[in-house]
Amino acid sequence: MDEFLETSEEFLVDCFGSNSSCLQTINETEIFVDDSAPLFPIERGSFIYTFFSIMYSTIILIGAIGNIFTMLVIYISKSMHTVTNIYIANVAFSDFIISILATPFQAMAILDQRWDLPEVMCNLCPMVLNLSVNISIFSMTCISVDRYQAIVDPFNHKPRKRTAFIIIFVIWTISIALALPHGYYYKFTITEMDNIIKPFCMLVTSNTLLPFYTFFLISSVMTYFLPLAITSFSYASICVRLRQSRAPGESTNVSRANNRKKVEKTLVIVVALFIFCWTPYTVFFIMTSNEDILRYKYINLIFLVSHWLAMSNSCYNPIIYAFFSSNFRTEYHKMFGLLRSTERMTHITKRLRSLSSLRVNILIFDRTTLTDIDSESKHTPRGNEAPLLENTTDLSSQTHPSA
Repeated sequence: MDEFLETSEEFLVDCFGSNSSCLQTINETEIFVDDSAPLFPIERGSFIYTFFSIMYSTIILIGAIGNIFTMLVIYISKSMHTVTNIYIANVAFSDFIISILATPFQAMAILDQRWDLPEVMCNLCPMVLNLSVNISIFSMTCISVDRYQAIVDPFNHKPRKRTAFIIIFVIWTISIALALPHGYYYKFTITEMDNIIKPFCMLVTSNTLLPFYTFFLISSVMTYFLPLAITSFSYASICVRLRQSRAPGESTNVSRANNRKKVEKTLVIVVALFIFCWTPYTVFFIMTSNEDILRYKYINLIFLVSHWLAMSNSCYNPIIYAFFSSNFRTEYHKMFGLLRSTERMTHITKRLRSLSSLRVNILIFDRTTLTDIDSESKHTPRGNEAPLLENTTDLSSQTHPSA
């Protein structure tokens, strides 16, 4: 390690002497010296570092726990086994993956401005993040199409759970295929920043089979803009149809129509919040195709805010379901009640066990006592009983003198 640092220092001195950007491979590890303007410092213990550490921790905790409850509610309750809820469970699972496998590691790298994780994580984290996002947006697109068919064309709408599971399998296959290339464009490097050598996970934008920004633009159209266009069209058509008239056969069932409107409202909020959270992050990468923007001093703060906003989307859906969906709210209450009942039953079971052990001890004591009494009575001489009978006879004769 000492030899590596000495070689690196000699190399950096040569680079600074020429006052240019250098790229060289030392011991199969790239060292990149960037002479651009320094970024805004984010130091440990500063307000920005502490604030965003708390914010990241909050969305990780809420996202993990909330999405677990959403999946459990759909799995446990048979009334929740609908085609729409199957897709919602798929979205919850992808958000759960983001919360535990993507957000913590990327947040640590962004705040510390260095990559202290294993090299393989540099390629794995972008793939996991994009995989989860693709699954979420494709699932929401399927939900919107399913609701569109149910409202606009109810007679030809025949939802089947088996078909939903097949579609989910296709979603995962396509999402994996589109996420794998993201790992190709990231590489672990040793970077010189502010005269300090740091390990970092760098985005490779050149010398690749396909330029990154070309790939990112194509990927954004396929996994973001096109699905959102389909989703927006579906929900816009649904809103227009619900305002114009009730669905056929529901003219007398007002409560059912109102429940359907609430469901559509909930799903629209989910999609709108997804667009709000992920659009800044997507636009950021499109805008940074212009390298002059990367020289802006506060570009790291802009990325920090856009990244947190995008990651926070993984924790909102369970909250939306709890506030806007009566079905989910009821099932959440049942689950919390079940947890409380389980704790109560555990307490009662412990009490019963303690009482049972006490009862067993009492029975053992009683049986021992009775056994001792029986043994004493068996060993008592027969002669002691004769006087008692004689005395009894005498008493009886005294009681009846006339006899």
